Amino acid sequence: MNDRPVVNRIRLTKDIIPPPTWASDELMPPEGIDPELAVELWQRARDVTLCNEIREPLRIQLFASRIDTTGLDHVPESIRSDVQSLRKWISVRQEADAEDCGRSCASISRWAESNGHLRLARTYAETWATVNPLEAQAAATAGGYCTRLADYPRAEIWLQRAVRIGRATKDWEWYIRGYLRLGILRFNLGSYKPARRFYARAYRTAVWGGFDGLAGKARHDMMTICTDLNAFDIGVDYALEALQLYPANDPVIPYFVHDLAFLLLQAGYFRLAKELLSAALEFIPDHRRLLIYGTLARAAAGVGDREQYERLALEVQRRAAISDEGAAAALVRLADGARQYGEWDRAEQLAGAALAIAHKRHEGQPQRLSYLVLDRISIRDGSVPIVPLRRELAPLVPHFLGRLQRHSAPATSAGALTKTP
Repeated sequence: MNDRPVVNRIRLTKDIIPPPTWASDELMPPEGIDPELAVELWQRARDVTLCNEIREPLRIQLFASRIDTTGLDHVPESIRSDVQSLRKWISVRQEADAEDCGRSCASISRWAESNGHLRLARTYAETWATVNPLEAQAAATAGGYCTRLADYPRAEIWLQRAVRIGRATKDWEWYIRGYLRLGILRFNLGSYKPARRFYARAYRTAVWGGFDGLAGKARHDMMTICTDLNAFDIGVDYALEALQLYPANDPVIPYFVHDLAFLLLQAGYFRLAKELLSAALEFIPDHRRLLIYGTLARAAAGVGDREQYERLALEVQRRAAISDEGAAAALVRLADGARQYGEWDRAEQLAGAALAIAHKRHEGQPQRLSYLVLDRISIRDGSVPIVPLRRELAPLVPHFLGRLQRHSAPATSAGALTKTP
């Protein structure tokens, strides 16, 4: 936030826990991208982190011979100026340039995330947070990426730092976001009681500070807990409250509609869930669609659209083999669809694969759902019960679809996977 008060840097940095050390999987250049670019980005992050920790004259001695004058043709144009900025910062480091260095790291982190390189995105977010140690947004961003990579102890360190820094600097937006992300971390682990506490604190502060969108996100996240606890009526109430609070063009809206659709799916309202999912999908970037495809496949099975289910099942399994973020939840939804079709062996195989990934990532919800599906497979239960709800749902769905229509332009075309003959 602008015009934040100056704080005692020494006192604040003593009061918060230190940042974590380098992650073991970051000690080598990232995989999956051009080798020359991978080495460049790895070297820049390592140099910036080390340069930030060492003071003159030792820093000059170490880095005088490391100044890189080679060209940057191997670096994508969208981040070329950022890489050049980091090279310059290492050679002529000044305190006044730390914010510029942080901005370059943040830009590279966003580029990496948008191109599906989540570990690289985490590396640069953590570098940003190291260079700008009093920036709550940097710490919260690093913590968010650690959560997505299922590195929960590391995520908690960053997010607790974000909360402490946000409170000390009166950066209330990122103080709130820090609590929201701590709630998501606990939710992922299946610890609903602490997750609720974090969401409640975020909600109260958001209302107090006039952050309507963040208050809506807190209610949205409470809805996801209600879905897991089968408290569907309360979840719908939270969804309606979130809809009123979210700004018209909030980037979270498509994910919110997906999460509401999953609530309806779990309650047995597959047609309404499929309608919401089909509308939301085109607004979600391709690299974030694995879980959405899994949910849509389950909805397709629920309404008897076998062709779309099979098409989406192939895509989910292809993507799950590449990245395990969201893979367990997507696979267990495929398993539940196969269970409904009475394909017991296939359902068991899919649920087993989901359970293995969920165990590896310590994800509570997919583990619980996998065991539930496996139990129902063991007794050959292919039924799909519908839970009666207090509200009539059909009149509510157009309100959520209308909010999507007022959203920004679609991310990319959803393609043939969503087309129904």
